[in-house]
Amino acid sequence: MGKSIQGVTDDLLGLFEKYNWPGNIRELEHTIEHAMNMAEIDDSLLCLRHLPPFMCDKLVSTPFKTYPHKISDNHNLKDTMNAIEKGIITQCLENNQYNISRSARQLGISRQHLQYRMKVLNIEQ
Repeated sequence: MGKSIQGVTDDLLGLFEKYNWPGNIRELEHTIEHAMNMAEIDDSLLCLRHLPPFMCDKLVSTPFKTYPHKISDNHNLKDTMNAIEKGIITQCLENNQYNISRSARQLGISRQHLQYRMKVLNIEQ
């Protein structure tokens, strides 16, 4: 494909190892082929942002496992939810090298809404 992919990130490899792969080797082949198509020319490793969104949903556990927060005496539900949302958005942006359009697509929201939430949650590039 004219790309210089050397492998996959450790995070992605860990997700691949944990996934059941009900479609067997074909599902894995299709996932990697899609990731190769999504990779940029200068990418050297495949990562989560290269996978199809439906596969990301299958591989990544719920955000609450990634961002465990408890409501403490200092925080109410709204503050806790904002902290969880900020963590999810920040991780998505980092995985996509702060590409707003790609991150918005992965999150399933509009680009404008992502920029608005970044402003509200004080997320800087």
